[in-house]
Amino acid sequence: MDRREAIKKLIDQSTALAGSAMLVGCSSHSHLTFDQWGPIQTPKEHGHKEHGHTCQKLDPQLHNQIEKIKNHASETLKSEGQASYSKLVHNQDEKTQHKMENFDQDHPGDIILGPERKATFLSCYRKLQQLYRYIGYGNFNLVSFEEFIAYSKTAPRLEALSPVELKFLEEIFYFSAEKYGFYGKKLQTNITDKIPSKEVIKIPFSGHYLYRDVSYPIYQKIKKDVGRSIILTSGVRGVVKQLHLFFAKTIKSDFNLSQASRSLAPPGYSYHSVGDFDIGKKGLGTFNFTNKFSQTDEYKKLIDLGYIDIRYPTDNPFGVRFEPWHIEGKFRRV
Repeated sequence: MDRREAIKKLIDQSTALAGSAMLVGCSSHSHLTFDQWGPIQTPKEHGHKEHGHTCQKLDPQLHNQIEKIKNHASETLKSEGQASYSKLVHNQDEKTQHKMENFDQDHPGDIILGPERKATFLSCYRKLQQLYRYIGYGNFNLVSFEEFIAYSKTAPRLEALSPVELKFLEEIFYFSAEKYGFYGKKLQTNITDKIPSKEVIKIPFSGHYLYRDVSYPIYQKIKKDVGRSIILTSGVRGVVKQLHLFFAKTIKSDFNLSQASRSLAPPGYSYHSVGDFDIGKKGLGTFNFTNKFSQTDEYKKLIDLGYIDIRYPTDNPFGVRFEPWHIEGKFRRV
């Protein structure tokens, strides 16, 4: 039995253990259900009235068995080293390229959140919004998931996260983004991963942070070489910030999770967590996050520098739209 078959056997074993304990929580005709491994696309059924399912809690012993199998499978995958990442040069077929070019449209095979999960989705987003308003724009970039939970329990004007909401947020985070059509690497493997505050520096008048030793020098050199009209539009992002952005993008995409992933890395997959950053032109506003930035003199100068790379060019292997503003940073870690 080769390594891949062994991993598949482990996953099949854990799925069998989950069995009847699966947490579906949605009606039979929804687009999307959730089990212990994340969202699963299901076919629509017609002619049925909506009916609810009672969420069941996994027996602690069964839960522990599943977690052990998941951890074992994860460690087995890690042992393959960076070779697996080198294969990320995904052979883009015409269908994938078409999705990237028409990123803001629905496509066959897209995963769309079912109606029975929208209430939980929106309540989670509301509580992310509450935290954002409470701790402020800059702090929100770095806040950890554990801090989010703590704030929700103790801070005035904030609502505590319910067990259902916590489970939902975990399911979103641990879901394999490749099923959305996003082919990037999982860079934050645990929802509790934190951004080390000692390793970042706050950029004045931006509210954003950069890694002190790996991204900040690149940004400073770009500003010097391109000019003062260059601004930082997004820097380091923690898990909570990426969850918030992904939820907002999903709402804008009419709850199409695949469509959202074509414009924004799902939680855990963002290169902003390890060194990437976004830049723009002063005065361009939200158009800095559109193709209009690629038509500016600043972008033309940027490309001519020779020492920077765009993370998501038009032919990128990730399944993501062209992002001329997204700069590859030197990795803090991979």
